[in-house]
Amino acid sequence: MRNIGIAFIQLERYQDAMVAFEGALDIYPDYCTAYNLAVMAYALGEPDNMKSAFLTLIQVYKAAETRSNSNLQDHHDDVDGEAASLRTASEQVLHAVRLIAPAVNAAAEPHPARSGSATSADGWGWCADALAAAGLQQLADEAHMAAVCPHMQEFKFESAEQTLQEFEVTGLQGKGPAAVSLSSLRLLQSRPQEAEAFAEMALADNPTDLLALTCLGNAQAAAGNLEQARDLFAHALAVDGSSYHTQYNYGLVSKRLGYLEDALSVFRRLHDVTPDSADVMSQVADVLDQKQDFNEAVLWLERLHTLVPGDSGILVKLASVHAKLGATHEAARCLEEAHTTAPTNLVVLSSLLDLLMDHKAFVRAAPVVEAASLLQPQEVKWKLMHALCLRQTRPAPVALAAYHKVHSAHPHNLECLAQLFQICTNLGMHEDAQAFAEKAQRVERASTAQQLSQKLGSIASGKKASQASETWRHHNAVADLLPG
Repeated sequence: MRNIGIAFIQLERYQDAMVAFEGALDIYPDYCTAYNLAVMAYALGEPDNMKSAFLTLIQVYKAAETRSNSNLQDHHDDVDGEAASLRTASEQVLHAVRLIAPAVNAAAEPHPARSGSATSADGWGWCADALAAAGLQQLADEAHMAAVCPHMQEFKFESAEQTLQEFEVTGLQGKGPAAVSLSSLRLLQSRPQEAEAFAEMALADNPTDLLALTCLGNAQAAAGNLEQARDLFAHALAVDGSSYHTQYNYGLVSKRLGYLEDALSVFRRLHDVTPDSADVMSQVADVLDQKQDFNEAVLWLERLHTLVPGDSGILVKLASVHAKLGATHEAARCLEEAHTTAPTNLVVLSSLLDLLMDHKAFVRAAPVVEAASLLQPQEVKWKLMHALCLRQTRPAPVALAAYHKVHSAHPHNLECLAQLFQICTNLGMHEDAQAFAEKAQRVERASTAQQLSQKLGSIASGKKASQASETWRHHNAVADLLPG
C-alpha cells in the first residue's frame, strides 16, 4: 500500500496517495508511511488534516519507541539497528514539525502560510504541545528550538529571543543549545559582551560543547581579542577537528594575527574537503598575497574567477596582484573586464583610472572618466581628469574649453586655475594667463586666512572652556568648605 501511495505521488494524485497511506497504516504502523501522510496533508493545504496526520505520526513514533525499548530490555541482537531506526524516526518527526508548523494555524488566517520559511507562533506551539502531551518532552523542546531559525532568517530577532529565553526561564532540556543560539543572536546584533556571557553559560552546561566554544571564540574576535579567540578555536578543534566553521574561523583569526603559515595550512585543508568553495579559495589567495607569493596567488585567483566569473571584486584583487608583479597590461585587462561586469562600481572605476593615468594611457582612460562623471556629476575630480585626458590627446583649444567649463562650475578650484594658466601661457594668451594667476593668488590668500581664522577660533574656544572649568572647580571647592 505504501508503494501505491508513492506511485500516486509520482502522478501528483495527492488525495489518492493520502488514502493509500492511511490504508497502509491500518495494516502496519510504519513511521515512514506516517511521515508521508503528513507531507501529503501539507501538499493539499488542509490544516485539519495536517494536525490529524501529525498526531498519527506521534502515535506511530511512540509505538516505535516502545518497541525499541522492549528490544533493549530483551537484549535484542540488532540493538544498534533499533537505535538508528529510532533516531531516523525522531528526525522525521522534526522534519514534519518544520514543514507543517507554519501552516497548521492557517484555517484561522485569511492568507495561510504555505512555506517553511513563514512562521506562525501558534503552529510551532501546537506541535510542541502535542509532542509534550504524548510524553515526548525532548522532541517538544527541539520543536520549540526549531521555531527560532525561521525567525532569525527573517531578521525577527525579538521573536527568536523570546522563544530562546523560554528555555532559560523554564529550565527546559534545550537550555545549552538555547544559550548557544542566544549567543549567535547577540553577535548578529553587535553585542559581543552579551554573546560571550551566553556562550559561557552554555559551556557551564557542557564544557566540551563545540558550538559553544566556537560562539565564545566569535564573541572574543568581535570584541577584538584575537589571541583569545584563536585559543578557543584551537580548543574547539581539539574536541572535534572536522568542524568546517571552526576551522574556517581559526584560519581567519590566524591570518589577521599574522600566523600566515597556520592560516594557509587550514585553508588548504578546507579546500581539499570543499574544492568548490569560493570563500576558501579567496582566503588561500589572500594569504598567499600577504606572504608575497604573488605567482601562486594569481593562479588561485584565476581559478576563483573561473568558478565565479561575474564577481568584479575577484577581478580587482587579481589586477592588484598582477600590478605587484609588474604585469600592467594584465592588471588593466582585469580591471576593464571588471568595469564591463560592474559598470557602475566606483571602486572598480577608481582603480582602473588610477592605473591608466599612472601609465599615461589617456586614450583608454577618457571613456572611463566619462562614465564616472555620469555616476557622480557633481564630483570635480572626474571633470578635471577628463580635461587632462583631452589635453594629452586633443588640440590645446579643446582642452582649454574643457577647463573653462570646469572653472565656471568650480571657480575656486586651484588645480583648474593652474591648468588654465599653463595652457594660456603655452598658447601665448598672456593677459588671460595673468588673470588666472592673480585669481589663484587671491583664492590661496582667502584659503589661508580662513584656516588661520578657524585656528584662532578653536584656540579662543579652548581658553573659554578652560576658564569655565577653572571657575567650576573653584565653585566646587568653596561648596565643599561650606557646612551645608
